[in-house]
Amino acid sequence: MGEPNEFEEEIPGITEISELEDIDLDKLEEEWGVFEKESIERKQLGNEEFSEKWEKFFATRAPSERPGEPEEEEEDLARITEISEVIEESELEIFKYENIVGVGPGFIVSAGEPTRDIGLVILVEKKVPKEKLLAKDIIPEEIKGTKTDVIEVGRIEALNYKRRYRPAFPGCSIGHYRITAGTFGCMVQDKRTHEFKILSNNHVLANVNAARKGDPILQQGRYDGGIYPRDMIARLEKF
Repeated sequence: MGEPNEFEEEIPGITEISELEDIDLDKLEEEWGVFEKESIERKQLGNEEFSEKWEKFFATRAPSERPGEPEEEEEDLARITEISEVIEESELEIFKYENIVGVGPGFIVSAGEPTRDIGLVILVEKKVPKEKLLAKDIIPEEIKGTKTDVIEVGRIEALNYKRRYRPAFPGCSIGHYRITAGTFGCMVQDKRTHEFKILSNNHVLANVNAARKGDPILQQGRYDGGIYPRDMIARLEKF
């Protein structure tokens, strides 16, 4: 008999398979159907074309296509830091405008095309033509010398994707095998290997730096019913 797997030790708080309620596959299929339907509707509204533009934009900036990457990255990070400071200083001023649901640093979109300029991206539930707004409700083109870009994102609501999903997707429950549960952030591309990886907060994937490389990542997170090894979808690579 081989040596026991280091992750087969008893993990406090993880429910045994025999104690876990059966997954409601009908409910899961119904939820996934709604998710797919909403995705199709968003594409029909024209977001598919816009998404393709963003994909093309980032593809041209992929590691294999960017010989000057380190310098560009440092410049981008410095600019993002500057804009974050502007947001912190101007938060009350920014959120006095109606319809705003979020704000952050981001690439400016001009004439429907992403650009290399990083500015203050202001997210609104619905974009309204300037001629239909009162002067006091028009977001200025610059705030403290930083360009603004207003993007319509619709209503933002908290999601409740706590079940087991295959394939897993950003927004669903995920977590290091020793934490409760967190959120799948997004997919990123490794600059060295060009492989795609899952990105989330340190406390979600690395247990506040108490993790080790190779630790299991579960979907769904333990708190939401995930157990090792059945629900492992990845292993921790770096943090």
